Amino acid sequence: MSSAQFICFAASLGIVSHRSFFIHGEHHLHAARIFHFFALLALLICCVETVWYAGHFWKAQLAASKIIFTYASGLFGSMVLYRVFLHPLRVFPGPHMAKISKFWNVMNAAHSTNYGLMEDMRQSYGDFVRTGKGNPILLEA
Repeated sequence: MSSAQFICFAASLGIVSHRSFFIHGEHHLHAARIFHFFALLALLICCVETVWYAGHFWKAQLAASKIIFTYASGLFGSMVLYRVFLHPLRVFPGPHMAKISKFWNVMNAAHSTNYGLMEDMRQSYGDFVRTGKGNPILLEA
């Protein structure tokens, strides 16, 4: 398998893993376990690549990094496209970054009070606002 085919396979695997596994369930509850799994997988890929390149450590690291980065790009790209264009809650108005992640709320609430942020969103978007990837809320005056 050529390097380009490996890269395409890694990107496809990222998309498939999102569509078949990460899209179902509450996987954020197991973030540490998932992180450890992927860290060990990255180490395994680096070891296999080192053997494949007959001990040329830096070539192996570069090849492994390409595979890991491409997989992650496929996974996260698929997640963003799904949340923005295909998610059932896409019809609710709200900040664009809220469609992708709840992180925007954490960052904005850190600099102000959350109730003030929610009131500003109600004035901007109406009574129903999407505040996170799976969080529509009803804001009443």
